[in-house]
Amino acid sequence: MKKLKILIGILIFTLTTSSCRTNYIKDRPLDVEVVRPPSPGHNYVWLNHNWIYHRGDKVYTRQGGNWAKPKANRTYRQGYWKSNKKGNRWVSGRWK
Repeated sequence: MKKLKILIGILIFTLTTSSCRTNYIKDRPLDVEVVRPPSPGHNYVWLNHNWIYHRGDKVYTRQGGNWAKPKANRTYRQGYWKSNKKGNRWVSGRWK
């Protein structure tokens, strides 16, 4: 029983730390210019596209932008690419 608890603990630790791994790639994907559709109404904010990392293929794919109503007393910070010696990774946009 004790060995089973240790094994389960190791499994949980491994799954938790591997899911938190930052996803670096050597080259950024090409950015394609997209025509922004008309706003659905007054006071909407355009949220630029985001890049989603796929662990199996080790690539990013683009997720299209969209219009959204602003959240109360918050502003949207657009996503951006961050580079360092490990490579490039996408930092997703978020409300602040």
